[in-house]
Amino acid sequence: MASKRHLHTSHWGAFEAEVEGGAVVAVHPYRDDPDPSPLLGNITGSLRHRARIRQPMVRAGWLDRGPGPGGRRGAEPFVPVTWPTAIDLLSRELRRVYDTHGGAAVYGGSYGWASAGRFHHAQSQLHRFLNCLGGFVRGEHSYSNGALTVIIRPEDAEGLLDAIEKGWGKGVAFKALVASQSDNTSMRSWWARYQRLAASPGAAVTLLRRAFDTDARTVLSTIRVPR
Repeated sequence: MASKRHLHTSHWGAFEAEVEGGAVVAVHPYRDDPDPSPLLGNITGSLRHRARIRQPMVRAGWLDRGPGPGGRRGAEPFVPVTWPTAIDLLSRELRRVYDTHGGAAVYGGSYGWASAGRFHHAQSQLHRFLNCLGGFVRGEHSYSNGALTVIIRPEDAEGLLDAIEKGWGKGVAFKALVASQSDNTSMRSWWARYQRLAASPGAAVTLLRRAFDTDARTVLSTIRVPR
């Protein structure tokens, strides 16, 4: 059976997945990547590795006694269940928490890495879902965005945002991020396409502006660390 190659991306760069008989049999770095990450070589094996969790797993004590602390938590096994069972357990537990404690007791976490296109952003999907149930507690920004407020001075922020809005989708900031490849037109075109797939110019500016406008100094004194 002849194999086919499909262009794809990952956190470690673009690649071509070689598919044969409906299964990925090999991964090949993107042909125009001058320095592909060796971590791409782990993708094929990770798909069917014995450490991969192939179905939902529920803590044994939770299945036996329901939610709540227990002396064996952290030491007891996890029990495999079907997807319908897992969805039923999850839906009933979410409803119990919302009915008893409200949205303030639910943290919308799942930091995750965004894929190309905001619809495939795991955290956005989780937040939309939890909003339908009654709201949630969320974190603000990430360590990446948060660094911007320290690295870039407020008086320089507007100029940067203006440049990003005008150049988004055209490869803006490529030279600053990958100076050694500034003359690589193929990689620059790939970077420009990635920007267009990831967000609109307005969305990109809005996300960055929120990072610049956030000042957490007033709440730092409320943070307590358990001893």
